[in-house]
Amino acid sequence: MATSICLVSESKDEFIGKRIKVAALLNTDHMHYAFLKDPACGSGSILELGRMDGVPEYERLESGWLEECAQRGSQGLCVVSKPVVVVGSVRRGDEGCLVLDIIHISNEMFSRSN
Repeated sequence: MATSICLVSESKDEFIGKRIKVAALLNTDHMHYAFLKDPACGSGSILELGRMDGVPEYERLESGWLEECAQRGSQGLCVVSKPVVVVGSVRRGDEGCLVLDIIHISNEMFSRSN
């Protein structure tokens, strides 16, 4: 069962160092930001995505962003927002925000039918 981003945001310290599964919207411009958000939560309820170089699941996400942008013919920044289910480990980022280091992606969120 997925953990609510709302709950994670409300009880931050409880989730640090834990592995969780979240269902959310992935938002990215591929260059400056990548985060998970639940529209049912307040605007401050987000999990930033950790940069997981060499982790196949992260590379799969990045490949999906690039494919989406190429299909649009975007050059430069390309904003993508897709529903996803992600398993990851929660940590506190440099500026105190919560970061989810991706371990597994449990659905095909970048299929052409989306």
